[in-house]
Amino acid sequence: MTTSEVAYYLGLVSMMDADKERRTPVIDVDMSEEVIPPGMGQYVRRQKMLKQLQEAMQERHRAAAAVTELVVQAKRAGATWDDIGVALDMTRQAAHSTYAKATRSG
Repeated sequence: MTTSEVAYYLGLVSMMDADKERRTPVIDVDMSEEVIPPGMGQYVRRQKMLKQLQEAMQERHRAAAAVTELVVQAKRAGATWDDIGVALDMTRQAAHSTYAKATRSG
């Protein structure tokens, strides 16, 4: 059974944004056992996990953007790269290497 046939059969498809490199859609499906056809449980669980993975990556990107913005604000407030490195649990050199460009453009 193809992905589109499964999606049609279940009637629970909500297409997520396609992976930007592979252009592979992740299908959102209801995980309640009574709607999963026999033999499709593993497929449905895999799709649920892929959706959760995609959501975790989106959250990771939001968190990284928030950290970058806080670094920019800390630099504007007079924090040193050593201060920022300590707060981020990295060396001052690593902090500078990672965030210096953002502080110059911000």
